Amino acid sequence: MEADDPEAYRSEVLGQFRAGLSTLFEPEALDACVDSGVRERAPEESCTYLAFVDAASGSGKDAFTVGVAHRDGERAVLDVVRAWQPPFNPSGVIAEASDLLRTYRCTEATGDRYAPGFVSEGFRIHGIDKLDSDKDRSALYLELLPAVNARAVALLDLPDLLRELRGLERRRGTSGRDR
Repeated sequence: MEADDPEAYRSEVLGQFRAGLSTLFEPEALDACVDSGVRERAPEESCTYLAFVDAASGSGKDAFTVGVAHRDGERAVLDVVRAWQPPFNPSGVIAEASDLLRTYRCTEATGDRYAPGFVSEGFRIHGIDKLDSDKDRSALYLELLPAVNARAVALLDLPDLLRELRGLERRRGTSGRDR
């Protein structure tokens, strides 16, 4: 590369910068896991459900999201996802989310450590134990990757969910580990 060619230098630097960045899921692998046309699955008596909560304050850009899934043999099946876009009243959303969780017979939900006292107490008031995940968001998504690649996941056909999953980026951290 010539030192007097700024465009070539810029391209090389950007190429090196982006070398550690890629989409997390291959589009074809993700598409193979989507149950086309299925936007929600009704609760079934024969299933044991698990819930995950991604809480938000209601005033920023983040949605408050709840997901419920079950196992079908070796396959994880996503049954319902609900998201409340800001602005919203977090106490009201926790009440609505608790009602949803009870329809799937969930008495507990795992989630991140966002506002732990407020979120946990809010769910407890509505009869739901909110447990803290021992994994951060990066670890959870990286754990999902082999399941998607093995088609061991059944996803819902929800445009917002799929857009979020398609937009995830995989980065090589400074220690060499993916995030």
